[in-house]
Amino acid sequence: MNSLEARDQLDTSFLCVKNLYKKFGGLEALRNVSFEVQKGQVHGLIGPNGAGKTTLFNLITGVLSVTSGTIEFMGHELTRLPPEKITRLGIARTFQNIRLFDTMTVLESIVVAQNVRIGSGLATMLPFRSKKEGRLKERAGYLLRFFSLWEKRDHRCADLSYADRRRVEIARALATEPSLILLDEPTAGMTSKELEEFVRRIDGLVRQEGMTILLIEHNMNVAMGCCNKLTVLNYGEKIAEGTPEEVQADAAVIEAYLGSPEPI
Repeated sequence: MNSLEARDQLDTSFLCVKNLYKKFGGLEALRNVSFEVQKGQVHGLIGPNGAGKTTLFNLITGVLSVTSGTIEFMGHELTRLPPEKITRLGIARTFQNIRLFDTMTVLESIVVAQNVRIGSGLATMLPFRSKKEGRLKERAGYLLRFFSLWEKRDHRCADLSYADRRRVEIARALATEPSLILLDEPTAGMTSKELEEFVRRIDGLVRQEGMTILLIEHNMNVAMGCCNKLTVLNYGEKIAEGTPEEVQADAAVIEAYLGSPEPI
């Protein structure tokens, strides 16, 4: 491999999780987990309930502290950083249980999230602040239209359907201008039509936004249809990794899901 190829490979190693452990007292929630997320791809994180998937998200985003191991994002070590600094580096997330401010409107939810990019202190009094705020307003309008929420921009979040609340949560995460977005079971509770729409929007995020996505998903049709690569956890350990086709045929994955050697 020449130096240019080596540099390109380094550039695409967006997120690197290495030898990660997380203990809660005597319980090992994650044990020696390692994987890499490549730039511009949708990387799926799957496994049965209790496998440690959301715990891993909480470690990456600084909600929980790492017991041992490392997490690197674009050359930055994350394992000792607070959530707000990780957000500023370019990582955003959604939650398994939707977390919106119900009394806020859809537009207010997006604008509030953008504050992370406005800054504070002396910089907020300089002339370029108004230019930046103008750009952020344009960005907010674009996100609302991208997720078909523009007509509902003045609706309270509490009054939205479940699918619309999910869309607001993803749009809010994107309003922080991330390079990597972590989606925690974003399709839970969606109808078949809503699932199809979600898959199209994920494709749009990658193609139009250049987004890199780490996705926790229990719906295997969605995972197989969206993801370039899958990492499978079971009881806190990585048991398989590869393309959707490779993972689907893996005996350890089949046993973890079904407890018998039948295809998933």
